[in-house]
Amino acid sequence: MTTLTPASLEALIPRPLPTDPRIRSLATEILQNGYAIIPNVFSKTKASAAIAEIQRLTTKDGPPKATREAFWGYRTSRIFALPNKTRLFDEFYILPEVMKLNDYFLDEDYLMYVIQSIVIGPGERQQIVHHDDGVTKLPRPRAPVSVGVMIVLEDYTVS
Repeated sequence: MTTLTPASLEALIPRPLPTDPRIRSLATEILQNGYAIIPNVFSKTKASAAIAEIQRLTTKDGPPKATREAFWGYRTSRIFALPNKTRLFDEFYILPEVMKLNDYFLDEDYLMYVIQSIVIGPGERQQIVHHDDGVTKLPRPRAPVSVGVMIVLEDYTVS
């Protein structure tokens, strides 16, 4: 993996940092750390409703199905194409802060194309470090061509 410094990554993005102080702060945090955390975006009620909907979708055709290969996880269940299965998550993937960050980091015609739930079961092995844009064959270093957004609905635990 090629390591970029914050300055070298910022140099690859053909636009100035956002002028909105909140978004500028988040973009700077991403440039410095590779990620930003936006805490408490959803109420506990919305998070609980989302957890219940994931549980419903995961078990509607019987017991949860885990994947069958190490990379995806043997104790991890995934629901792909969430927008095709429920409208409950719409507001989760069009968060204003995230959309403004996408506007800064990505080209203006970006797509949102992988919207899924991932439930990591107890005892799952750690996934290897990887780029989620591995299908992109553009050489690195380069400006970002995708972003990953993780919405955590429950606290992480060791198990």
